Amino acid sequence: IQSIKIERTDDAVWNTIVDVISNSHLFKETVKKDIMATQSHKMSVDEIKKIKVKIKKTKKSLKDVNDLIVRERAMRELNTNKSEQKAMRQVWLEKKEEWLSDLDLLETQLSNSQGNKKWVDWVTEFESKMETLNSEVTTIDDKKTLLNQLVDSIEVLNPSMNEHELKIKFKLPYVDDGFEWNVVKGKKDGYRIIDGNKEISINGDFVNGKK
Repeated sequence: IQSIKIERTDDAVWNTIVDVISNSHLFKETVKKDIMATQSHKMSVDEIKKIKVKIKKTKKSLKDVNDLIVRERAMRELNTNKSEQKAMRQVWLEKKEEWLSDLDLLETQLSNSQGNKKWVDWVTEFESKMETLNSEVTTIDDKKTLLNQLVDSIEVLNPSMNEHELKIKFKLPYVDDGFEWNVVKGKKDGYRIIDGNKEISINGDFVNGKK
């Protein structure tokens, strides 16, 4: 039976990915655009604070209306004006549904802002992490985040008793891409990225032999 040498394979894949993106002009351009796009949609600290205040107020309103509904049930036993109680109870129930809906929306907005912030923080700090990607500073979660964003698939091809081939397929053509200035009338007028390849292969002993 043949099995993958996990640690050796993981190291080879990770080192290759780091090498590719460290030298990729397209990757640097993508990071720059991602930062600009996510920053433009990111909620400010003040906006997040306002949402949290609204959530707190909405929860307080829900508690108050629930208390009123409980009291109404008790008052019903005292034979007071039942028609008036019924009308009041309907108002409270409607407000309760409205506030529950508001609370759900606010909590979703807060959750999205925090999730978005996590990715923005990762992207913003990524360039400074490039020099330390192979150190213990880079956690397993960081590596998974990067792989999920960049890699489409990883395959082991033609396994044999000697050498094997690992094929890494990126989502974008990062491999051996290029950079070129646009020159108009002797002056630089912007630049363009020359696409590379999406795939890169590594040869090595990644599969255990038959047992």
